[in-house]
Amino acid sequence: MTISNESGWNCNGIADSERYLIPKGTGVIGVGYFDIDDDAISNANSIQTIVSAFHQAGETSTFGGDFPDNSIPGNPGRYTFTTELDIEDGSHFIGENVYLFIGNGDSFSESTELLVYKFNAAYFWPDEGTPSVYLTQNSYGELLVGSTGYTSGQSYGGYAQFRLAAMPIPEPTSMSLLALGGIALIRRRRG
Repeated sequence: MTISNESGWNCNGIADSERYLIPKGTGVIGVGYFDIDDDAISNANSIQTIVSAFHQAGETSTFGGDFPDNSIPGNPGRYTFTTELDIEDGSHFIGENVYLFIGNGDSFSESTELLVYKFNAAYFWPDEGTPSVYLTQNSYGELLVGSTGYTSGQSYGGYAQFRLAAMPIPEPTSMSLLALGGIALIRRRRG
C-alpha cells in the first residue's frame, strides 16, 4: 500500500495548526484502522484515546520524500511511503476501513497535534485484486481530525491541503491532583 500526497511541483502540503508546513524528516505517518467509531475519533478528548484505539499496518514514516520535480526545498509538508502488511485468513485487519494517521511528534504517543483521514471505499483485504495505491489528494475521504485551509506566510508560498489539530493531553500533575482529590473524597465519605 502506497500513501502519498505528491502531485507535481506545486503539490499541497500538510501543515501544523499554526499553518507551518511540516519539515522533512519530522512527524510520524501511518495507516491502519481504529476500533472506535468515527464520532469517537472526531470528539476524542485526548491524544491517548485515539492512539490506544489505533491498529497500525506495517511501518511508520516521516515527512519528506524523493520528489525530483519538486521545486520546494526540503519537501516540507510532503510525504510518500509504502507500507506492507501480510493479510491472512482470520486477520483482524480484514474488512476494516483504511485510515491515514499523522502526528507532529516522533511517535503518535509523543505528538501534540494529530490528523486522521478516513479513505472512503478503501478496506484491508487479503486478495491481490484490491487497489493498493491511495493518494490523499485524489482519493475521496473524510477528514475526522484536523482542518483544511490556505497556508500563508511561507517563503515558498503554497497551500496546505490539511492542517493538524492541537489535541488536549492530560498532564501527569493534573492527573495526580485529580487522583488525590478522589482519594480525599473517598476518605471524607468513610469518615
